[in-house]
Amino acid sequence: MSESSATIQEAEKKDEVKDEVKTDTAPSVDRGGVENALLVVEEQIRAQEAAHAEAIARLTQVRDTLRNALDPEGRMKELITALDLERQYHEGCLATLKDFGFLNENNQPPSFENVSGAFKLSELEAASRFQQPKLLLMPEVSFAAMVRAIDAHKTMPGQIDTYVNKNVYGEIADDEETEAKSMGWRTSIVEGAEAMKLKAHDNEKLPMGERIRLIAAHRTQGEKGMNRRKYGFLGMDGLRQKKPVDRRGWTPLDDDEALSVAQVPRANWNDDQVYFAGVHPQGQGGRARFRSSVGGDVLIR
Repeated sequence: MSESSATIQEAEKKDEVKDEVKTDTAPSVDRGGVENALLVVEEQIRAQEAAHAEAIARLTQVRDTLRNALDPEGRMKELITALDLERQYHEGCLATLKDFGFLNENNQPPSFENVSGAFKLSELEAASRFQQPKLLLMPEVSFAAMVRAIDAHKTMPGQIDTYVNKNVYGEIADDEETEAKSMGWRTSIVEGAEAMKLKAHDNEKLPMGERIRLIAAHRTQGEKGMNRRKYGFLGMDGLRQKKPVDRRGWTPLDDDEALSVAQVPRANWNDDQVYFAGVHPQGQGGRARFRSSVGGDVLIR
């Protein structure tokens, strides 16, 4: 082979290698642009999901109204059965009240018929869509008496006294009351899941004040948020079963008297205690999960 032919072959091989390198090398990607586009698409998906959930909620309300107009009494009975309220009354409510010292000879609970009769049809309809509907029966006692009952009947290993932020909930009276005496009873159905899921129309990236307004706008007839009383008795039910609610997240008490433009009351199980605190409405609350409730307005004697 001549020297010129060898030189030509060598040049052709170099060109082939260059072509292979060009073929195997992926084009550069604008990661920032792709990530931004991905965020936009994810926001659009969430918006579509929220709109879809809202449309279903509206149609469900229309369906329930039409159904109830045909046979309201029959629908009440159907919902009471579907929500398993009678079993919850006997196995849940009465057991919790007994374990935490609220039942005695002078403090007897109302009958199941009186408890179930305290709910409106619209409230039962709303409760039927809850995450794990939980029936509560609450004696008409002070918040301080409720806290003392929790602290006097500890159920968890290493459990310490309940924390209450006095700047949010006020002073807890340190008196000699040893027995909670009820002047009546209230009943409620709440979302009783041990750990709540983020609601379809909620946005954990928003400040708490905006999230509260967003949640309120999507609640149906008869549906409301949580307050300290409902949360306390839900917490007792969990402690009775050694399954404290909100171990990893917390519940905004968005129907509590302490709610204001300056603070959002909140509650959870904080490692070794029931924890009643507060956050600023402009603060982020990524671990916050809302619970809905119905009832609690009727005083049963």
